Amino acid sequence: MIEATAADRDLWAAVVEAEQTLSRLRAEFYQRATGRAEVLRQALRGSNRERSAALQFLQHLPADVPELAESLAYIALSEGWAGNARRALQRGSRAVVREKVACWAMDRLPDADEIDYSRVAEILIALEMWPVLRNLVQQAEAHWNADIREVGRDVMEQYGPMITAS
Repeated sequence: MIEATAADRDLWAAVVEAEQTLSRLRAEFYQRATGRAEVLRQALRGSNRERSAALQFLQHLPADVPELAESLAYIALSEGWAGNARRALQRGSRAVVREKVACWAMDRLPDADEIDYSRVAEILIALEMWPVLRNLVQQAEAHWNADIREVGRDVMEQYGPMITAS
């Protein structure tokens, strides 16, 4: 085993200090920003660095998640951001987030391709929205596109007991 050097410990101390500073700044932004949700909405549409910071912020301090639920659901469609966006959605007020995501999902499906169907299903599964997922499966199974029908079958195969119990 390689021994830690004084330089290693100094680097680690700097990491810990940076984490403490970040926590303090998040709390300050949360408490003081008057247009917090709008700043976060813009950050979610901004650069990768801004989007990443906004998603991390919302996972730590989720009070604004309900207001940003549709934006977060849309971001959850993209492969690179899906996990962080779903985690942020999970941290928000469950009833409000579910209501907003249900409307968003049903509006999204008519123009969705098979990838969007899969991503929307992942969001609904993460939020345990079984009745809405049942609706997605029914729409998928009746779709003209065989790939979308397959998404419906796959979802039903994996989550059928939860879907039928709801």
